[in-house]
Amino acid sequence: MLILLMLLIPFSVHIWGISIDLLARFRPEAKSAAPVGKDFQFTVLIPAHNEETRIAGILESLARQTRRNFEAYVIADCCTDDTVKIASGFPEIKILEKVSASTCKGDALNYALDVLGKRLRDVVVILDADCTVNPEFLEKLNAQYRTGSKAVMPDTNTLNPYESIVTAWYTIYWKMVSVMSRKAHARLKLSSNLCGCGMSFRREYLRHTVTITEDVEYFMALGCDGIRIDYADDAKVYQEQPVTLRDMFGQLYRWLNGVRSVNKLYIKPYLRSLFREFSLLKLDAFMTAQTCSAYGALMIMVIIMFIAGLLLAPRILPWLGAGFAVVWLSMLYIGITVTRRCRLDHRIMAAAVPTYCVFLVAMGFIYIYAIIHPGNRWISVNRSIRNEREN
Repeated sequence: MLILLMLLIPFSVHIWGISIDLLARFRPEAKSAAPVGKDFQFTVLIPAHNEETRIAGILESLARQTRRNFEAYVIADCCTDDTVKIASGFPEIKILEKVSASTCKGDALNYALDVLGKRLRDVVVILDADCTVNPEFLEKLNAQYRTGSKAVMPDTNTLNPYESIVTAWYTIYWKMVSVMSRKAHARLKLSSNLCGCGMSFRREYLRHTVTITEDVEYFMALGCDGIRIDYADDAKVYQEQPVTLRDMFGQLYRWLNGVRSVNKLYIKPYLRSLFREFSLLKLDAFMTAQTCSAYGALMIMVIIMFIAGLLLAPRILPWLGAGFAVVWLSMLYIGITVTRRCRLDHRIMAAAVPTYCVFLVAMGFIYIYAIIHPGNRWISVNRSIRNEREN
């Protein structure tokens, strides 16, 4: 009974997220606010560490932007390859060379904020070196900021969805984030969660970060201050995703180590802020930020229940098996819902949906591993080698 009560904690986080999606479906989609006031000027920051095989894609997609009022900087972070040489071939791109060692992407961004200072324009957009964006990307962000937004997250997509079963899982995951989380939160006037590739902020909301997941840190910091993050569905970012299980585990370990660090840094002041000045936006942002932690807690409880069943009460093992079946069916439901609502290719439906639970279960176990073996350094993840991609 005690274990079942403890299960209510992680389940409450997941039930909260599902409830947001269900409530949003019953709420009519409001008309977008009409843009008002002046257009915004943009600064685009692209941290890059030895990205010679990938960086041409994002620079070419920026060159195709329908909105031209922006400055773009490649932050060459201790590069020892031809990253700077390739970036120099794009005359509209400026280069900041960082020669001191960095531990993570946040260090490169902090360096750029210090160097550029007041030269930063109205809105700062952060992109990765291995992504591309649609031609209307900055135009759609500008329209969203003209409605009064303070921070905006675009739509996250997978650049290589059919390369392996792993990239198909990532495709389902990011579509789940888009259609079941960000779009639902936007419809309910709540805060959309952030991804480090594509997130953008009004200049006055920029800050230095200290963890290896600057996106999670920004999300917690803005949530603690009660600042809403809007969602721009028509602004598209296409990210390359890890192809192999080994690289997937490496990326998840980096993500979840960052989540652990952010929780350690923010959870107490966040809860104090929430009780001192309660708002639904703050509570929702806190629950959303704990999704990965909830996966980890759920896996811990499942392990405890399994051991308890083996040693103390074998008769509960069938019930435990039924619990696993419920978890698998719920993840199957998520996969089918996402693929249908997003009209994903049948190849993802056939192979990735029935096995999608592997990705989410792995996330839970890796979070446990990150707690036992913490790490605070950025980990390189291998992806497809390319010099150019078409959107």
